[in-house]
Amino acid sequence: MLRLVLFIGITFAAATLSYAQKLFGGSFERQAAQSLAGQPYSYRFACTFYADEAAKNTLPNQLKFSIIRKRDNAIVRELAATRNANPVKNTFTNDCSQLGAAASIDLYSVVYAYEMIVSPAEFGDPDGFYVVNEAPPVPRAASANVQSPKLVLYHWFSPQYLFEKLDDADDGRAG
Repeated sequence: MLRLVLFIGITFAAATLSYAQKLFGGSFERQAAQSLAGQPYSYRFACTFYADEAAKNTLPNQLKFSIIRKRDNAIVRELAATRNANPVKNTFTNDCSQLGAAASIDLYSVVYAYEMIVSPAEFGDPDGFYVVNEAPPVPRAASANVQSPKLVLYHWFSPQYLFEKLDDADDGRAG
């Protein structure tokens, strides 16, 4: 899935480099915690942005995440996610270089992550929750058909996927 998102981001980047766009997409994931490993209900929320070098250098060191209850859109918790110190650089060959474009494209994977205990008492609503990031303050090229060029990503989760062992592994969920 991450490779698909990266491929789409790269394709979009190649098509829009001439418009000086700085952020090319991203993804939001929930994973097992690394520093809280072994503790029950410990998760890592990670938001990845794919950026050129100029945008990578202007992204803030921290980014606010909000966890929102889906049922009533109430903010349950706000977190300050920390940016990775060394974003991974990916260099791609540009097949359009014969048309005057640069011969290669450099994209950086800038990750903001926060680890926490997601307790059943606090996150037990059956409708679930979603995590959204505050839009990073990076200039993006405006376009006539887009009102807000800010990049906001989200990730939905439910207590069923976090706290219960499901019987039917055919649903594509942990069994």
